[in-house]
Amino acid sequence: SVVTGNYRLSVSGDNLGATVVNGVNMLKDTLFQPVTISQKPTFNIGTFTASRSTMITGVQLDLELEADSRLRNCIVFVGKTPDVSADAGTYLLSYTIPVQANRTKVVYTIPVDALNNARIFFGEEIYFAAYSYVVGDASAYVDPATGNYTYTALGAMLSDTTIAP
Repeated sequence: SVVTGNYRLSVSGDNLGATVVNGVNMLKDTLFQPVTISQKPTFNIGTFTASRSTMITGVQLDLELEADSRLRNCIVFVGKTPDVSADAGTYLLSYTIPVQANRTKVVYTIPVDALNNARIFFGEEIYFAAYSYVVGDASAYVDPATGNYTYTALGAMLSDTTIAP
């Protein structure tokens, strides 16, 4: 008994990231819409710290994980407020950091230019949220209100704060 129209379709499940498809055209009582979703990662980041790099070229991110024989990803969100997270509208920058098989430590530097382009300048507090992230995640979708991606196939969040170089 669903009428013809334009709908928003949301699909989710246990241990799966949610996927939202906007603009689904529904003909009366008929729907065919292929949707891909991703399993949430089975690993988490052990520790995460953000600090000015020693050469003041940017912000250094240090991530430690347990050894794993699989290729993994971590995703880090950067913002100017403590509520930074994977939610659209809370972050200014995001970085997907690949972790090679059996690596337990990853160091990644966000350049000062990237921070400045995001309107983060010298002496300002920067907030970070880091997550384990599925390789080839199909559950990320664009939030129409902000134009930012929303990521839903994520592990537990770790956060940190530092001062912009």
